[in-house]
Amino acid sequence: MEEEWSLSRAAVALLSLWRQRQRTARQHGKTMKESRGKDIHVVIERYISPTQEAKVLGLLRQLRAKALMHPGYLVGVVWQDMITENRVLAVETWQSMDRWIEFQSDPQCNQIIGQIESLLSTTSRTSIYLDTGELHPDTLPLPKSPWTS
Repeated sequence: MEEEWSLSRAAVALLSLWRQRQRTARQHGKTMKESRGKDIHVVIERYISPTQEAKVLGLLRQLRAKALMHPGYLVGVVWQDMITENRVLAVETWQSMDRWIEFQSDPQCNQIIGQIESLLSTTSRTSIYLDTGELHPDTLPLPKSPWTS
């Protein structure tokens, strides 16, 4: 139970840090890139203990099932490295940072995350990316077709 609580605290601390940086930027007349209206992409890198692969992949499926039911979850994939087979990347897309933090703070999700963490050979590493939208197909000019005038 203690590990579950610390994971929840980490999620709350991340959101708190994000909001503090936003306030500081505003005080200095600057703005931070907001996640409102833009998707965020969460990339979680995990190294699975060799004997625990099936169990971890099963827990990741359970976690995804929970995410599918959570507001703000858009899509996710899990990739297994072909060269370093014990390396797994989970890439999730959420509507906002707040929605992802809510999911991370959910007690049932924390329990699954705690079980996953206990089966890894090293602590997982999480990176969060903001979708800039600059390369979205809707924003790119269409190439001129050779078949139309």
